Amino acid sequence: MNTDTKESEEYSKKQAQRGLVIFFALLIVLSIPAYWLRISGITPFAILFPPAIASIIARLILKEGFRDVSFSFRGHNLCKAYLIAYLFPMAVALIAYGFTWISGLAEFDFSPIQSNVRIPLPGNPYLGFLVLIAIVWTVLVAVNMFFVAGEEIGWRGYMLTRLIDSGAPYPLLIHGLIWSAYHIPLILTGAYSAASGPSVGLSVVMFIIIATSFSYLLAWLRLDSGIIWPSFVAHATSNALTQSAFNPVTQGNNSMLWIGESGIVTAVVLLLLILLVRRMYRHLKYAGY
Repeated sequence: MNTDTKESEEYSKKQAQRGLVIFFALLIVLSIPAYWLRISGITPFAILFPPAIASIIARLILKEGFRDVSFSFRGHNLCKAYLIAYLFPMAVALIAYGFTWISGLAEFDFSPIQSNVRIPLPGNPYLGFLVLIAIVWTVLVAVNMFFVAGEEIGWRGYMLTRLIDSGAPYPLLIHGLIWSAYHIPLILTGAYSAASGPSVGLSVVMFIIIATSFSYLLAWLRLDSGIIWPSFVAHATSNALTQSAFNPVTQGNNSMLWIGESGIVTAVVLLLLILLVRRMYRHLKYAGY
């Protein structure tokens, strides 16, 4: 390796480290009022955008530009990326929720949907649920793309790549732990209903396992495709299916102990499927970390 290459790599490493310092400092400052707005019930959306805003300001301060966010629609292995982005969350949901229904850990009950959703659905609960999934998997995934934008632009569009460029150990793991930790104040205060098991402490632990595991998939999609859209799709699909299709039809005492974004069964299923998908991304330098 020649001197110029070493100097260039050292400069990129230091630039990434500076970017992370600025990003995290801004994230803390921006997140304090965002947490307050969410916990106070004023708006649930404020907490979604500090990561993106912090990354944008960091880019402007360091004059980095926005090209590496990769909003291009041209990338690598895009058919594989989008198939995984759409199908992986559905596989997790079908296996995890299906197991809890069949085992009796929770009950499938379509009546809350029939009484609360204004969209006309078939009277048969099973057919109605299939129609609901079709709607959620198309329309609501598209809507959720907006709501995950703040996180994806900040976490996968900036923090992930800067952790790798800075030479941080286990960058994918660190990025997943930070992403999951960002939600903990909301879980502890009860403001994040998606993680609402009977034990707050257990909910926090299970959520960290689930979010960190899922973050590997989002990172692999981002790094392998070279663009940010597949991680957008996977994140939006997971949120839409869990929060708008499967959670509402799952009833029973302590059902959220087993499924949802802090459920024990969800954590086990997700971990097993992540291990399977990892085989597809072993060619990535950071696939195992």
